Amino acid sequence: LAATRLHCSLAATRLHCSLAATRLHCSLAATRLHCSFAATRLHCSLAATRLHCSLAATRLHCSLAATCLHCSLAATRLHCSLAATCLHCSLAATRLHCSLAATCLHCSLAATRLHCSLAATRLHCSLAATRLHCSLAATRLHCSLAATRLHCSLAATYLHCSLAATRLHCSLAATCLHCSLVLFSTCFVVCVALCSFCSFVSRATLCLSFVCSYVKVNCHFLSQRFFSCLC
Repeated sequence: LAATRLHCSLAATRLHCSLAATRLHCSLAATRLHCSFAATRLHCSLAATRLHCSLAATRLHCSLAATCLHCSLAATRLHCSLAATCLHCSLAATRLHCSLAATCLHCSLAATRLHCSLAATRLHCSLAATRLHCSLAATRLHCSLAATRLHCSLAATYLHCSLAATRLHCSLAATCLHCSLVLFSTCFVVCVALCSFCSFVSRATLCLSFVCSYVKVNCHFLSQRFFSCLC
């Protein structure tokens, strides 16, 4: 039984391997067929691409030929236009030469007239400058005399003002001295009288001594005011 089972197992294994090999062979055949189709499609695509490129090259060649013909016609027209332009420029140059000759003659006559006009203008300007110089000299002399008179007038005015200020200063000083002497003498007499009275009465009562001290302070304040006014 064991040998039979082993024999059956080996037979089953061989059958399984045979089926697997058959499947692998079919898969490879299918793969080759698929690759063959893909290669055929690629070959057709390349052929179509070459045909498309050939048509495009043909169109480009025709376009270039048409462009060359157009450029040749344009060059011919440009050559004719340049020839006509050269003829026109030659005629214009001839006319310009004649115009310049006439202009030179006109400019020469104008320059001669301008030279004569400038000479006359210089003579006129020289005479005008001489008159202006004389007028300025007379004006300076007049201004110098006027300035001298103004200076003398200002000096006299300054002297007059200085004398008036000196008189006013002396008058104010005399007035201040007089007022100071009167104020000093009055304050001195009042202060002496009050101080004598206060020293006499201060021994009597404390109230009177307080009043006297207040009066003394006021006398001292009046004397300080007098000395400050005097300074």
